[in-house]
Amino acid sequence: TKVLGKWPNLALWLPRFRKFKREATEFLERVEARVRQGRAKGFLQSGLEAQKKHPELFTDGDLWAHFLLGYAGGVDTVGVTLAYALRELLRDEGRLLTRVRKELDTACEANGGELPTPAELKALPDLMGVCQETLRLYPAAFGMGRHAVRDFEFRGYQIKKGTEVLMLTTGTHVDPAYFPDPNRFDIERYREPLSHSAQPIKWRF
Repeated sequence: TKVLGKWPNLALWLPRFRKFKREATEFLERVEARVRQGRAKGFLQSGLEAQKKHPELFTDGDLWAHFLLGYAGGVDTVGVTLAYALRELLRDEGRLLTRVRKELDTACEANGGELPTPAELKALPDLMGVCQETLRLYPAAFGMGRHAVRDFEFRGYQIKKGTEVLMLTTGTHVDPAYFPDPNRFDIERYREPLSHSAQPIKWRF
């Protein structure tokens, strides 16, 4: 309703939304009480400390919204990314899946039958190639929306204060100057340093 503008403001008055808002508020109050009593640590604790130092930057609404974001955005983005990874692993009669599974089995055997540590998993080229190509081709968050706080010029375009701006942060993901044949899912790309032949954008604000 507020961030993407997909639903009208009337949605904020629907019984279902108000019920979820009440439950989320009660949950946040319980977590905040535990943090203030020293019984819990984590992201909310960091936020409360930042709010104490800079109260002008963190309202309660800002703090709670950021804390809750991981419960919605984090679950959704990870789920979408895993779905696309599975899509690519199961293509081509599962040849890529067989290859990655073999690499993982070998790593587990070398680790006494246990799952390798995150650092050891990052050292597996096939697995990391799948992860990086999935994130490149199927980014769950493709850009950032912002409102201009003042007039400025960008690459010959005049942007007025208050204009809604969408920054495509993943535009280079399909730029042939960085990724040859960019629409092809290729886990071999990351065995060599990526090309940087493209000219960097010169920002003017």
